[in-house]
Amino acid sequence: MSVNITSYGGRLGFAFRKYFPKLSFSGYLLLNSLRKKEAEDYIKKCLETNERYQPILVHIETINRCNATCSFCPANINDEKRPYSKMDYELFMKIINDLADINYRGIVCFFLNNEPFMDNRIPDMVKVARDKLPNATLTIYTNGTLLTKEKLNSIAGYVNHLRINNYNHKYELTESSKMIYEHVKQNEVHFKNTKVVIELRYSGEYLSNRAGSAPNKAESAKVMSSECILPFTDISIFPDGTIGLCSSDVHEKTNLGNVKEKHILEIFHDKKFKDVRKMIYPNRSGIDFCKNCDFMDRGARLSYFKAKLSANK
Repeated sequence: MSVNITSYGGRLGFAFRKYFPKLSFSGYLLLNSLRKKEAEDYIKKCLETNERYQPILVHIETINRCNATCSFCPANINDEKRPYSKMDYELFMKIINDLADINYRGIVCFFLNNEPFMDNRIPDMVKVARDKLPNATLTIYTNGTLLTKEKLNSIAGYVNHLRINNYNHKYELTESSKMIYEHVKQNEVHFKNTKVVIELRYSGEYLSNRAGSAPNKAESAKVMSSECILPFTDISIFPDGTIGLCSSDVHEKTNLGNVKEKHILEIFHDKKFKDVRKMIYPNRSGIDFCKNCDFMDRGARLSYFKAKLSANK
């Protein structure tokens, strides 16, 4: 694997998101709504089964801080409201061991609403996870500004997927992204087992309202008629071990259990999680936190499930 530069819709898509932000997001929702049946089929399968199936994504937020100023994100340094928190290493090991117990074969994400490399332990944590979870896909999303050549080398071959969100007002690489691109290109053999993707993103994008917390987008008064797939696919772990409802809970308001107290799969199939799943289908009106949130995913989670997890059932 080498390094690729991409952008949703290319230069035209970037310009469209920059100059027509609301129309752009409406188009995103429309395109994703076309895959409604796909989401419903998966949700029904989850609701009907008695199996303790695995989550598709496990997000581990080891530190709840970011160093960016993105106007669409409530975790940016200007709008951050969370008390500072950093995960104890013993808790991290407990999470990894829980996943190892079940031979976890989904995606482990070393991020949630943060910049993962603000935690200097990430390279070592990735190596531990790779050793303990040989069948998992390890993923890091980062803005890349804290990466060095040494850090890149330290995670190469351990992380399956490294995505650099190249936030910029222009359709061009930032200086940090240029360094990453050139270093990976010059050391392709070293990165042969790590897919590196640099995505050109407009730093002032207009995205989902993150359950009403997005700084540049007021919470919609409209109750979403669509279901949400996240309670069926994701586990989002805050630094103190609390499992939140989803990644849109940037301010850590929800609590479905704590991995300090129970096995991670036990929490995923506890009554709290099951009740949420029943209430969020066929629409979000039953949950106050969710009913005005316009986040929608019809892509990576379902595609991953069909391509890999279903084959292992």
